Amino acid sequence: MTYREQLTDSEWQTLQFAPFWAFIQIAGSDGNIDEKETTAFHKELLTDAPIYKSPLVREVFLSIGPIFQATLNAFRADQRKVFDGLQDTARALAKVDADQASMFKFAIMGMGKEVANASGSLFGEKISDKEKEAWALCAVALGFDMKESQAALARA
Repeated sequence: MTYREQLTDSEWQTLQFAPFWAFIQIAGSDGNIDEKETTAFHKELLTDAPIYKSPLVREVFLSIGPIFQATLNAFRADQRKVFDGLQDTARALAKVDADQASMFKFAIMGMGKEVANASGSLFGEKISDKEKEAWALCAVALGFDMKESQAALARA
């Protein structure tokens, strides 16, 4: 049984939207989403999708690629705020294996870190305080636990 079959259409779409919520929150924290951040997002979500260890992450991310524009359009039409959407993501993840749920959260947070690290000063701190705050907000909304996620990755 695929992970898609374990979730309702709404829950599946929520998981598909999770990377977009994190991207908007983190990249947009300074009021300017630049090309480097967008490129990092696309790389993590689309290019690197097949190499994720987690079957859930791979399945969700690979499902977005062929319908990226349609997913983006549906995301833009969704009325949920970032925090609410990521909390809904955490609730949907409660229906799947705990290790897979942890790895999904880890992937979203890792993607957020890559996006934040994509631009900024070459000589100073690349991740701004605003981006750090946005990343932390995403972590709280997802119920992200670094120790739990690292343990799940070790078992993978």
